[in-house]
Amino acid sequence: MDKSEIIKILQSLDMQQRMARLQKPVDLIRQELITYAHFGYKVNLGLLEAWPQPPEVVFNDLVALGGQEFACQYLPFLCLLNGFDINGVRLYGFHDEGKDSQDIRRILDYLPFPEIYDGYVLMGSTDLDILIFDKSNHHFEIRDRIGFDYIVGSYPQLDQFLQVLATSIKKSFEDEDEDDRE
Repeated sequence: MDKSEIIKILQSLDMQQRMARLQKPVDLIRQELITYAHFGYKVNLGLLEAWPQPPEVVFNDLVALGGQEFACQYLPFLCLLNGFDINGVRLYGFHDEGKDSQDIRRILDYLPFPEIYDGYVLMGSTDLDILIFDKSNHHFEIRDRIGFDYIVGSYPQLDQFLQVLATSIKKSFEDEDEDDRE
């Protein structure tokens, strides 16, 4: 794709509308990151605040990973929050050199059997599950880490997927706080 085609795609994505749909779950996740920052959790800026590379390069790399549908949904998320890692839930971002183990483009380099993920984009993980984009059905999925074929949840839209993760993060902290009080 040449640069003019990419710019047209980025403009046609209706980024404002897509980002608005993602805002609520991203805000919930960001609030948990801020609340528990004293434990060392880092709040990543969104790409809108700090592009590691030109937007068209980021978009092209996301298309190469998971196709246009994936790129059109994941880029608005990265614009708001460039990945996160909190209380056992991590979703990979798009980073410059030096943060390879948190970069969605390079994470498979760290796994012993990356071919398991052919047909998928490995987006992150939890303590028990892996978080993927299934290229065949264009769904964001939570799959069991051991029994990969067991789908815990499947969501056609990234905002639905993020809402589940945000709720899980919030609940995990509430459970920990409850345990501390006992």
